[in-house]
Amino acid sequence: MKKLLYTILALSIIFSACKKEEQVTTNTNNNGNNSANTISDVVGIWEFKGDYDALGNLLPFESSIQGNCALQSTITLQSDGNAIWTGYYLQNEISGPCLSESQVFTFNYINSTTLEFIIPSSCGNATVTLPSSTQFKIPSCNADTETYDGGYLLYEL
Repeated sequence: MKKLLYTILALSIIFSACKKEEQVTTNTNNNGNNSANTISDVVGIWEFKGDYDALGNLLPFESSIQGNCALQSTITLQSDGNAIWTGYYLQNEISGPCLSESQVFTFNYINSTTLEFIIPSSCGNATVTLPSSTQFKIPSCNADTETYDGGYLLYEL
């Protein structure tokens, strides 16, 4: 009887110690980041998709060569608020080799639909809007008038 009691006691201890782990699920958006309305939602490499006018019309490139070159441009947003813009352009604007340049800047995460890019510019800091979790629009600056002209550059994650 004593052996039976010890066996039952041992089995009860073993089964109570074997607790099923709770499964934790995390909602993710299309880019695989947590969609917790934090800076982590925008971290990643954003690819340039085009330049749009104030009416939302895609502005054409001068040539397919120019377009292929410019569409390599990216903005990398990091979780520490730092960013790297890498722009591609043709050496002579419409011809020549495709060159690149990079600029480091910072940004502020305001909320899930708004960022502020801190970039030295005659127009000042840019308020960037996110129409979706995989797109953002940077307002176009008219360097001649030093104002935002209503157009925007579209980037996608």
